[in-house]
Amino acid sequence: MIPRKIESEIIKTLVSKKIVILYGARQTGKTTLSNKLINELDFNENEITRINSDDRSFDKFFEVVSLGSLEKIINNTKLVFIDEAQKLPNIGENMKLLYDSPNRPMILLTGSSSFELAAKTKESLAGRALTYKLNALSLEEISHSFGEKKVIDGLEDNILYGQYPEIYSQKDPRQKQKLLEQLVDSTLLKDLLNLETITKPQKLLEILKILAYQMGSNVSILDISSRLEISRETVLNYISYLEQSFIIFRLKGISANMRSQTIKETRQMKIYFYDLGIRNMLIQNFDDLAYRQDSGALFENFIILERLKTNANNPMYNQYFYRDKEQKEIDLVETLGSKVFLIEVKHSSKKKYKFPKSVYSMLANDKMIRREVSEEIITKENYLDYLLK
Repeated sequence: MIPRKIESEIIKTLVSKKIVILYGARQTGKTTLSNKLINELDFNENEITRINSDDRSFDKFFEVVSLGSLEKIINNTKLVFIDEAQKLPNIGENMKLLYDSPNRPMILLTGSSSFELAAKTKESLAGRALTYKLNALSLEEISHSFGEKKVIDGLEDNILYGQYPEIYSQKDPRQKQKLLEQLVDSTLLKDLLNLETITKPQKLLEILKILAYQMGSNVSILDISSRLEISRETVLNYISYLEQSFIIFRLKGISANMRSQTIKETRQMKIYFYDLGIRNMLIQNFDDLAYRQDSGALFENFIILERLKTNANNPMYNQYFYRDKEQKEIDLVETLGSKVFLIEVKHSSKKKYKFPKSVYSMLANDKMIRREVSEEIITKENYLDYLLK
Protein backbone atom coordinates (compact mmCIF):
# COMPACT_ATOMS: atom_id res chain seq x y z
CA MET A 1 0.00 0.00 0.00
CA ILE A 2 1.25 3.49 -0.86
CA PRO A 3 1.54 5.46 2.42
CA ARG A 4 -1.04 8.24 2.68
CA LYS A 5 -0.13 11.72 3.82
CA ILE A 6 -2.76 11.95 6.56
CA GLU A 7 -1.81 8.73 8.38
CA SER A 8 0.09 10.31 11.28
CA GLU A 9 -2.59 12.95 11.87
CA ILE A 10 -5.32 10.32 12.13
CA ILE A 11 -3.25 8.22 14.55
CA LYS A 12 -2.71 11.28 16.78
CA THR A 13 -6.44 12.02 16.80
CA LEU A 14 -7.37 8.43 17.64
CA VAL A 15 -4.86 8.31 20.50
CA SER A 16 -6.32 11.55 21.86
CA LYS A 17 -9.71 9.74 21.98
CA LYS A 18 -11.36 12.22 19.62
CA ILE A 19 -13.68 10.55 17.12
CA VAL A 20 -12.17 10.33 13.63
CA ILE A 21 -14.53 10.70 10.66
CA LEU A 22 -12.78 9.78 7.42
CA TYR A 23 -14.61 10.94 4.30
CA GLY A 24 -13.85 10.04 0.71
CA ALA A 25 -15.33 8.55 -2.44
CA ARG A 26 -15.73 4.80 -2.75
CA GLN A 27 -12.47 3.03 -3.63
CA THR A 28 -10.12 5.82 -2.50
CA GLY A 29 -8.72 3.41 0.08
CA LYS A 30 -10.57 4.40 3.28
CA THR A 31 -11.04 0.81 4.50
CA THR A 32 -7.50 -0.21 3.57
CA LEU A 33 -6.03 2.83 5.32
CA SER A 34 -8.23 2.30 8.38
CA ASN A 35 -7.15 -1.32 8.74
CA LYS A 36 -3.51 -0.32 8.36
CA LEU A 37 -3.79 2.31 11.09
CA ILE A 38 -5.64 -0.10 13.40
CA ASN A 39 -2.82 -2.62 12.95
CA GLU A 40 -0.26 0.05 13.81
CA LEU A 41 -2.05 0.70 17.11
CA ASP A 42 -1.16 -2.89 18.03
CA PHE A 43 -4.36 -3.98 19.74
CA ASN A 44 -5.34 -7.62 20.09
CA GLU A 45 -8.19 -8.51 17.76
CA ASN A 46 -10.55 -9.10 20.70
CA GLU A 47 -9.96 -5.47 21.72
CA ILE A 48 -11.36 -4.20 18.39
CA THR A 49 -14.97 -4.01 17.23
CA ARG A 50 -15.26 -3.88 13.43
CA ILE A 51 -18.65 -3.04 11.90
CA ASN A 52 -19.26 -3.15 8.16
CA SER A 53 -22.47 -1.20 7.67
CA ASP A 54 -23.23 -3.03 4.43
CA ASP A 55 -24.10 -5.92 6.77
CA ARG A 56 -27.62 -4.90 7.77
CA SER A 57 -27.65 -7.25 10.77
CA PHE A 58 -25.94 -4.48 12.76
CA ASP A 59 -28.87 -2.09 12.26
CA LYS A 60 -30.86 -3.50 15.19
CA PHE A 61 -28.18 -2.43 17.66
CA PHE A 62 -28.41 1.19 16.46
CA GLU A 63 -32.17 1.53 16.01
CA VAL A 64 -32.50 2.67 19.62
CA VAL A 65 -30.24 5.30 21.15
CA SER A 66 -28.98 3.18 24.01
CA LEU A 67 -25.55 2.51 25.46
CA GLY A 68 -26.86 -0.86 26.63
CA SER A 69 -27.73 -1.83 23.07
CA LEU A 70 -24.30 -0.76 21.82
CA GLU A 71 -22.52 -2.70 24.54
CA LYS A 72 -24.01 -5.93 23.16
CA ILE A 73 -21.62 -5.63 20.22
CA ILE A 74 -18.90 -3.36 21.59
CA ASN A 75 -18.52 -4.60 25.20
CA ASN A 76 -15.44 -2.78 26.52
CA THR A 77 -13.34 -2.99 23.36
CA LYS A 78 -10.59 -0.38 22.99
CA LEU A 79 -11.30 0.60 19.40
CA VAL A 80 -14.52 0.76 17.37
CA PHE A 81 -14.24 0.88 13.57
CA ILE A 82 -17.44 1.47 11.57
CA ASP A 83 -17.10 1.36 7.78
CA GLU A 84 -19.64 3.37 5.72
CA ALA A 85 -21.17 4.64 8.96
CA GLN A 86 -23.80 6.76 7.19
CA LYS A 87 -25.82 3.58 6.54
CA LEU A 88 -26.51 2.93 10.23
CA PRO A 89 -29.55 4.46 11.95
CA ASN A 90 -28.96 7.03 14.71
CA ILE A 91 -25.21 6.86 14.14
CA GLY A 92 -24.57 10.37 15.51
CA GLU A 93 -26.57 9.99 18.71
CA ASN A 94 -25.13 6.54 19.43
CA MET A 95 -21.55 7.65 18.88
CA LYS A 96 -22.19 10.58 21.21
CA LEU A 97 -23.28 8.12 23.91
CA LEU A 98 -20.21 5.99 23.33
CA TYR A 99 -17.89 9.02 23.37
CA ASP A 100 -19.39 10.26 26.64
CA SER A 101 -19.27 6.83 28.29
CA PRO A 102 -16.85 6.16 31.21
CA ASN A 103 -14.79 3.67 29.16
CA ARG A 104 -14.59 5.69 25.99
CA PRO A 105 -12.91 3.69 23.18
CA MET A 106 -11.12 5.07 20.16
CA ILE A 107 -13.72 5.56 17.43
CA LEU A 108 -13.04 5.55 13.69
CA LEU A 109 -15.88 6.14 11.22
CA THR A 110 -15.67 6.18 7.43
CA GLY A 111 -18.21 7.53 4.95
CA SER A 112 -18.44 7.87 1.18
CA SER A 113 -21.17 10.49 1.38
CA SER A 114 -20.39 13.58 3.43
CA PHE A 115 -23.98 14.70 2.80
CA GLU A 116 -25.48 11.68 4.59
CA LEU A 117 -22.91 11.19 7.34
CA ALA A 118 -22.53 14.90 8.16
CA ALA A 119 -26.31 15.26 8.36
CA LYS A 120 -26.40 12.42 10.90
CA THR A 121 -23.39 13.46 13.01
CA LYS A 122 -22.77 17.20 12.74
CA GLU A 123 -24.90 18.34 15.67
CA SER A 124 -24.50 15.37 18.00
CA LEU A 125 -20.72 15.05 17.53
CA ALA A 126 -19.87 18.77 17.62
CA GLY A 127 -16.63 19.18 19.58
CA ARG A 128 -16.20 15.43 19.81
CA ALA A 129 -14.96 14.58 16.30
CA LEU A 130 -12.36 15.64 13.75
CA THR A 131 -12.96 15.04 10.05
CA TYR A 132 -10.43 14.08 7.38
CA LYS A 133 -10.78 13.65 3.65
CA LEU A 134 -9.10 10.86 1.69
CA ASN A 135 -8.83 11.64 -2.00
CA ALA A 136 -7.42 9.41 -4.70
CA LEU A 137 -3.62 9.17 -4.64
CA SER A 138 -1.79 12.48 -4.90
CA LEU A 139 1.37 13.11 -6.90
CA GLU A 140 3.11 13.89 -3.61
CA GLU A 141 2.22 10.42 -2.26
CA ILE A 142 3.25 8.70 -5.50
CA SER A 143 6.52 10.63 -5.61
CA HIS A 144 7.38 9.74 -2.00
CA SER A 145 6.83 6.05 -2.73
CA PHE A 146 8.32 5.70 -6.22
CA GLY A 147 10.31 8.86 -7.00
CA GLU A 148 9.72 11.77 -9.34
CA LYS A 149 10.58 9.80 -12.48
CA LYS A 150 7.55 7.57 -11.90
CA VAL A 151 5.37 10.67 -11.69
CA ILE A 152 6.84 12.20 -14.86
CA ASP A 153 6.55 8.98 -16.86
CA GLY A 154 2.98 8.43 -15.67
CA LEU A 155 1.59 11.90 -16.42
CA GLU A 156 -0.62 10.92 -19.36
CA ASP A 157 -1.84 7.74 -17.66
CA ASN A 158 -2.80 9.73 -14.56
CA ILE A 159 -4.74 12.23 -16.66
CA LEU A 160 -6.52 9.52 -18.66
CA TYR A 161 -7.27 6.94 -15.96
CA GLY A 162 -7.08 8.88 -12.72
CA GLN A 163 -5.41 7.88 -9.46
CA TYR A 164 -7.76 5.60 -7.55
CA PRO A 165 -5.35 3.19 -5.79
CA GLU A 166 -6.56 -0.05 -7.39
CA ILE A 167 -6.74 1.48 -10.86
CA TYR A 168 -3.36 3.18 -10.47
CA SER A 169 -1.78 -0.18 -9.61
CA GLN A 170 -2.90 -1.76 -12.91
CA LYS A 171 -0.55 -1.66 -15.90
CA ASP A 172 -2.97 -2.76 -18.64
CA PRO A 173 -5.08 0.18 -19.97
CA ARG A 174 -7.93 -2.21 -20.77
CA GLN A 175 -8.02 -3.39 -17.18
CA LYS A 176 -7.98 0.21 -15.96
CA GLN A 177 -10.99 1.00 -18.16
CA LYS A 178 -12.83 -2.10 -16.98
CA LEU A 179 -12.31 -1.17 -13.33
CA LEU A 180 -13.41 2.42 -14.00
CA GLU A 181 -16.57 1.18 -15.70
CA GLN A 182 -17.39 -0.99 -12.69
CA LEU A 183 -16.63 1.87 -10.33
CA VAL A 184 -18.95 4.27 -12.17
CA ASP A 185 -21.81 1.85 -12.83
CA SER A 186 -21.93 -0.30 -9.73
CA THR A 187 -20.53 1.93 -7.02
CA LEU A 188 -20.56 5.70 -7.49
CA LEU A 189 -23.81 6.06 -9.42
CA LYS A 190 -25.55 3.24 -7.58
CA ASP A 191 -24.91 4.94 -4.25
CA LEU A 192 -25.96 8.33 -5.58
CA LEU A 193 -29.07 7.26 -7.46
CA ASN A 194 -30.33 5.33 -4.43
CA LEU A 195 -30.41 8.42 -2.22
CA GLU A 196 -33.98 9.09 -1.09
CA THR A 197 -33.54 12.79 -1.82
CA ILE A 198 -32.82 12.08 -5.51
CA THR A 199 -36.32 12.14 -6.99
CA LYS A 200 -35.15 12.42 -10.61
CA PRO A 201 -32.18 10.05 -10.94
CA GLN A 202 -32.05 10.24 -14.73
CA LYS A 203 -31.77 14.04 -14.55
CA LEU A 204 -28.91 13.71 -12.07
CA LEU A 205 -27.05 11.48 -14.51
CA GLU A 206 -27.69 13.94 -17.35
CA ILE A 207 -26.39 16.83 -15.21
CA LEU A 208 -23.23 14.84 -14.44
CA LYS A 209 -22.59 14.18 -18.13
CA ILE A 210 -23.17 17.83 -19.02
CA LEU A 211 -20.67 18.84 -16.34
CA ALA A 212 -18.20 16.28 -17.71
CA TYR A 213 -18.30 17.95 -21.11
CA GLN A 214 -18.17 21.44 -19.56
CA MET A 215 -15.27 20.60 -17.22
CA GLY A 216 -13.20 23.71 -16.54
CA SER A 217 -15.71 26.01 -18.26
CA ASN A 218 -18.02 28.55 -16.67
CA VAL A 219 -21.16 26.63 -15.69
CA SER A 220 -24.56 28.19 -16.36
CA ILE A 221 -27.18 26.81 -13.98
CA LEU A 222 -29.88 28.53 -16.04
CA ASP A 223 -28.68 26.81 -19.22
CA ILE A 224 -28.69 23.35 -17.61
CA SER A 225 -32.10 24.04 -16.09
CA SER A 226 -33.50 25.01 -19.48
CA ARG A 227 -31.93 22.08 -21.36
CA LEU A 228 -33.20 19.48 -18.90
CA GLU A 229 -36.51 21.21 -18.13
CA ILE A 230 -36.00 21.18 -14.38
CA SER A 231 -35.80 24.00 -11.84
CA ARG A 232 -32.62 25.93 -11.06
CA GLU A 233 -33.01 24.78 -7.44
CA THR A 234 -32.99 21.12 -8.53
CA VAL A 235 -29.85 21.66 -10.62
CA LEU A 236 -28.06 23.34 -7.70
CA ASN A 237 -29.18 20.63 -5.26
CA TYR A 238 -27.98 17.85 -7.54
CA ILE A 239 -24.63 19.56 -8.09
CA SER A 240 -24.34 19.78 -4.30
CA TYR A 241 -25.03 16.03 -3.98
CA LEU A 242 -22.34 15.31 -6.58
CA GLU A 243 -19.91 17.47 -4.62
CA GLN A 244 -20.69 15.80 -1.32
CA SER A 245 -20.26 12.38 -2.90
CA PHE A 246 -16.74 13.43 -3.96
CA ILE A 247 -17.35 13.19 -7.70
CA ILE A 248 -17.01 16.89 -8.58
CA PHE A 249 -15.85 20.07 -6.89
CA ARG A 250 -16.50 23.68 -7.76
CA LEU A 251 -14.19 26.66 -8.02
CA LYS A 252 -15.86 30.01 -7.39
CA GLY A 253 -15.08 33.25 -9.14
CA ILE A 254 -13.52 36.24 -7.44
CA SER A 255 -13.98 39.96 -8.07
CA ALA A 256 -13.71 43.33 -6.36
CA ASN A 257 -16.60 44.73 -4.37
CA MET A 258 -16.45 48.39 -5.33
CA ARG A 259 -18.80 49.47 -2.54
CA SER A 260 -16.95 47.87 0.37
CA GLN A 261 -13.60 47.96 -1.48
CA THR A 262 -12.85 44.33 -0.63
CA ILE A 263 -12.32 41.13 -2.57
CA LYS A 264 -15.39 38.87 -2.72
CA GLU A 265 -16.64 35.65 -4.27
CA THR A 266 -18.96 35.86 -7.27
CA ARG A 267 -21.81 33.60 -8.37
CA GLN A 268 -19.69 32.34 -11.24
CA MET A 269 -18.41 28.81 -10.87
CA LYS A 270 -16.36 26.25 -12.73
CA ILE A 271 -16.72 22.52 -12.18
CA TYR A 272 -13.85 20.05 -11.95
CA PHE A 273 -13.67 16.32 -11.22
CA TYR A 274 -12.10 14.62 -8.19
CA ASP A 275 -10.83 11.92 -10.52
CA LEU A 276 -10.19 12.27 -14.24
CA GLY A 277 -10.63 8.55 -14.89
CA ILE A 278 -14.24 8.89 -13.73
CA ARG A 279 -14.73 11.91 -15.98
CA ASN A 280 -13.26 10.20 -19.03
CA MET A 281 -15.40 7.11 -18.40
CA LEU A 282 -18.52 9.28 -18.27
CA ILE A 283 -17.81 10.63 -21.77
CA GLN A 284 -16.33 7.31 -22.98
CA ASN A 285 -13.07 8.83 -24.20
CA PHE A 286 -9.62 7.44 -23.39
CA ASP A 287 -7.86 8.67 -26.55
CA ASP A 288 -4.28 9.87 -26.25
CA LEU A 289 -3.98 13.52 -25.24
CA ALA A 290 -2.29 14.39 -28.54
CA TYR A 291 -5.53 13.62 -30.38
CA ARG A 292 -8.01 15.26 -28.03
CA GLN A 293 -9.65 18.66 -28.13
CA ASP A 294 -10.04 18.67 -24.35
CA SER A 295 -6.37 18.07 -23.50
CA GLY A 296 -6.02 21.60 -22.15
CA ALA A 297 -9.08 21.25 -19.91
CA LEU A 298 -7.84 17.86 -18.67
CA PHE A 299 -4.42 19.26 -17.75
CA GLU A 300 -6.07 22.23 -16.03
CA ASN A 301 -8.31 19.92 -13.96
CA PHE A 302 -5.28 17.76 -13.14
CA ILE A 303 -3.23 20.69 -11.78
CA ILE A 304 -6.09 22.29 -9.82
CA LEU A 305 -7.07 18.90 -8.38
CA GLU A 306 -3.54 18.28 -7.12
CA ARG A 307 -3.54 21.69 -5.46
CA LEU A 308 -6.87 20.83 -3.85
CA LYS A 309 -5.42 17.56 -2.49
CA THR A 310 -2.51 19.48 -0.97
CA ASN A 311 -4.97 21.86 0.68
CA ALA A 312 -7.54 19.23 1.72
CA ASN A 313 -6.73 18.39 5.34
CA ASN A 314 -4.63 21.41 6.26
CA PRO A 315 -6.34 24.30 4.49
CA MET A 316 -3.95 27.16 3.84
CA TYR A 317 -5.13 28.80 0.65
CA ASN A 318 -8.45 30.19 -0.45
CA GLN A 319 -8.89 29.11 -4.07
CA TYR A 320 -10.82 30.86 -6.85
CA PHE A 321 -10.71 31.59 -10.56
CA TYR A 322 -10.85 35.04 -12.15
CA ARG A 323 -12.73 36.28 -15.22
CA ASP A 324 -13.15 39.95 -16.16
CA LYS A 325 -15.85 41.68 -18.21
CA GLU A 326 -13.89 41.04 -21.40
CA GLN A 327 -13.84 37.30 -20.58
CA LYS A 328 -10.11 37.31 -19.89
CA GLU A 329 -9.44 34.60 -17.36
CA ILE A 330 -6.97 33.29 -14.81
CA ASP A 331 -7.38 29.58 -14.08
CA LEU A 332 -6.50 29.68 -10.40
CA VAL A 333 -6.18 32.50 -7.87
CA GLU A 334 -4.92 31.49 -4.43
CA THR A 335 -4.90 33.83 -1.48
CA LEU A 336 -2.91 33.35 1.72
CA GLY A 337 -3.12 36.29 4.07
CA SER A 338 -1.79 39.28 2.14
CA LYS A 339 -0.32 37.08 -0.59
CA VAL A 340 -2.07 36.45 -3.90
CA PHE A 341 -0.87 33.80 -6.35
CA LEU A 342 -2.06 34.09 -9.95
CA ILE A 343 -1.73 30.73 -11.71
CA GLU A 344 -2.43 29.99 -15.37
CA VAL A 345 -2.32 26.39 -16.62
CA LYS A 346 -1.23 25.70 -20.21
CA HIS A 347 -0.96 22.18 -21.60
CA SER A 348 1.15 23.53 -24.43
CA SER A 349 4.09 25.78 -23.56
CA LYS A 350 3.92 27.16 -27.12
CA LYS A 351 0.82 29.17 -26.28
CA LYS A 352 1.73 32.66 -25.11
CA TYR A 353 -0.20 34.17 -22.22
CA LYS A 354 -0.29 37.49 -20.41
CA PHE A 355 -2.11 37.96 -17.15
CA PRO A 356 -4.97 40.47 -17.59
CA LYS A 357 -4.26 43.92 -16.21
CA SER A 358 -7.79 44.04 -14.83
CA VAL A 359 -6.86 41.63 -12.04
CA TYR A 360 -4.39 44.18 -10.67
CA SER A 361 -7.09 46.86 -10.77
CA MET A 362 -9.33 44.50 -8.83
CA LEU A 363 -6.66 43.87 -6.19
CA ALA A 364 -5.90 47.58 -5.95
CA ASN A 365 -9.54 48.17 -5.01
CA ASP A 366 -9.12 46.01 -1.92
CA LYS A 367 -8.44 48.78 0.60
CA MET A 368 -8.62 46.37 3.53
CA ILE A 369 -5.19 44.92 2.91
CA ARG A 370 -2.11 45.56 0.81
CA ARG A 371 -1.54 42.60 -1.47
CA GLU A 372 1.70 40.93 -2.49
CA VAL A 373 1.05 39.41 -5.93
CA SER A 374 2.99 36.76 -7.83
CA GLU A 375 2.38 35.18 -11.25
CA GLU A 376 3.10 31.67 -12.45
CA ILE A 377 2.36 29.86 -15.72
CA ILE A 378 2.21 26.06 -15.27
CA THR A 379 3.09 23.80 -18.21
CA LYS A 380 4.09 20.18 -18.72
CA GLU A 381 7.70 21.31 -18.34
CA ASN A 382 7.42 22.84 -14.86
CA TYR A 383 4.25 21.38 -13.29
CA LEU A 384 6.10 19.00 -10.98
CA ASP A 385 8.27 21.75 -9.48
CA TYR A 386 5.10 23.71 -8.81
CA LEU A 387 3.09 20.85 -7.28
CA LEU A 388 5.85 19.34 -5.14
CA LYS A 389 7.52 22.54 -3.96
